[in-house]
Amino acid sequence: MSEQIHYAAEAPAMMQHIQDHLRRTNETVQEINWRIIGRAKKRLKLHESIRIMKMVYGWLNIGTQKQKMGQIDVCPCCGKETETQHHLYTCTNDTMKQTLKDSIATAKTKLVKQGIPSDIYNEFIEQICLATHAEHPDNTYTVDRHRMNEIREQQSRLGEEAFLKGFLHIDWTRALNEVRTPPDIDSEGKKIHKKDPLEQSVCLLRALWDIFEAQWACRNEILHGKESHVIEKDTERLRERLKDCWNLGQRKLKC
Repeated sequence: MSEQIHYAAEAPAMMQHIQDHLRRTNETVQEINWRIIGRAKKRLKLHESIRIMKMVYGWLNIGTQKQKMGQIDVCPCCGKETETQHHLYTCTNDTMKQTLKDSIATAKTKLVKQGIPSDIYNEFIEQICLATHAEHPDNTYTVDRHRMNEIREQQSRLGEEAFLKGFLHIDWTRALNEVRTPPDIDSEGKKIHKKDPLEQSVCLLRALWDIFEAQWACRNEILHGKESHVIEKDTERLRERLKDCWNLGQRKLKC
């Protein structure tokens, strides 16, 4: 009962906020698998939960946010453009690109070990690669193209940025349920536990969040390192301000 009361009190306002944030209709927002987001979030440590929610709702302290405060907004890794959240995945910095490549490969390996059906994890990895402009770690895979195209069409309604944040369409869980098989039996006649479709969907979501965590850690290491373009731009701005102060002082002395 307490859960229903809590939902009735807070859900309408939250859903309206999410509609505005994603620029989607109520019908589309209802197609997001909120259960897996809640389940995955509960398993995070506090500092992880805060960081992930900042990412999910666009509150990260990146270039677009710094721009609003009159600070340097350029990407610290490549220095070529304003740093957006999506740019974390598409940055041309070699270290960022390699981190993304390694993270996607790791995600695929984990999904295989977690028992995700091959059609599902290959399509999921492919959608990640399309959204991040990365190469698929395995170009030899085959999938049920008709069913996977249906999932891709449903997910595309939410947008690729929403996908990378973890707003997964409920059709992923439906597809996992469609290919669900009975539990295997071990040598002693006991059933071998398998993750249910909802839990498998949580695995998909965590794969996205793990990729973000790797990109964010790599970005911050560069930001605070010697090769940071932000430090370079900030130093240039400081020199200009000091130069302006010096010139102003010289003019006042002449007066």
